[in-house]
Amino acid sequence: MKSANHEKYTRYSVFSVSGKLFGLEMSKVREVLPPPKVTLLPNVPTHVVGVYNLRGNIISLIDIQQILGLNSTGKKDTDMVLVVESSDFLISFVVEKVLDFVEVENSKVQLPSKNIPARMAYFIRGIYETDKMGQIYLFETEKLLNSSVIFVKEN
Repeated sequence: MKSANHEKYTRYSVFSVSGKLFGLEMSKVREVLPPPKVTLLPNVPTHVVGVYNLRGNIISLIDIQQILGLNSTGKKDTDMVLVVESSDFLISFVVEKVLDFVEVENSKVQLPSKNIPARMAYFIRGIYETDKMGQIYLFETEKLLNSSVIFVKEN
């Protein structure tokens, strides 16, 4: 019975970026932090803010606004960092704030509309409407975490 329920609903952590709400699967979110002290790296794409040490793990900090092609709202004291776990690495994203979590009924997820930026649409699984928060863009988590846009592959 549990597995049938798991397929029907997926839990998402909801956060804001450039005034829009996004959801990332809760199973991938490791923790939420205030912005850490970051070491800047030379010769990296502008979306790479830098790296930091989190309990012995060196983690990249990514400006997700740039990845999604959204207008930058600039750094704020209230920004947060979302640490996300893949099967073999940790990565983190700067977000404006982490709001809540939602349990999404998978059958009610709508296809992304054509009026969202193409760079953003590539990473979006769909859109979910809630009475409480309104429209939430749901990430295709594995596509985001394994994107060649985020990672610079060495030859």
